[in-house]
Amino acid sequence: MNESDISLLVVEEFHPPMYGRWLQHAGYTNIQCVNNPDMAAAQADRYNLIIMNATFSHGIPGYETCEKIKNEHPNVKVIMMADSEVYEGKCSDAGADYFFVQELGKTESRLIQAVNYVLGKA
Repeated sequence: MNESDISLLVVEEFHPPMYGRWLQHAGYTNIQCVNNPDMAAAQADRYNLIIMNATFSHGIPGYETCEKIKNEHPNVKVIMMADSEVYEGKCSDAGADYFFVQELGKTESRLIQAVNYVLGKA
């Protein structure tokens, strides 16, 4: 499967979408960005991979959205990230396929590494 065959959903609060832009620079082209975790759960069946934060400033936590997605669509891959390893257990319990800690200056490379790993490209 090449990058153009992969559908990614990125849930992020940044505007314009920063993570989506990083993924485009890495060669992924079929990317949808939303800022609401509830939208991710409602649209999960349309995507191969969903990427989101463990927490958001509004709505339900990302790890709860992950659990809902994995319960309803177990084949959809989910990458979770957070600014602290404190959320790793909650994300793992929710069924996340990959978790990483965001760190200034390293988040972009960690995101690309996570996507490639989950999609079997690493």
